[in-house]
Amino acid sequence: MAPAYVWGWVVVTLAASGLLFALQRALRGWEAPLLKALAGCWLLVILLVPAQVPRHNEELAPAIVVYVFEALFQRDGNPDPAGRILAAASALALVLGLLWWLVGRFRRGRADAA
Repeated sequence: MAPAYVWGWVVVTLAASGLLFALQRALRGWEAPLLKALAGCWLLVILLVPAQVPRHNEELAPAIVVYVFEALFQRDGNPDPAGRILAAASALALVLGLLWWLVGRFRRGRADAA
């Protein structure tokens, strides 16, 4: 990987982390911890899941960027592969968020019993 390529992913990761922090701050008054966990997991996965850049076989970019670029800006673009990746990642994010919430609930229950 070229250094510029790595720096691009560093910027994307830092931006996703900042957005997650902002989301958690915005939702701190919510009384729905399951929805907060699901929203946080979904946000990270959607922003960080990679997809292959069309016509650049060895390059990866965030799937959401590839999908939007192929759907809106390419005349003969094919957003379907990136869309499938985003759909699978969304399902995975929902499962991970649910597991995160269940583990947290289980730990809180054990702490209350002790």
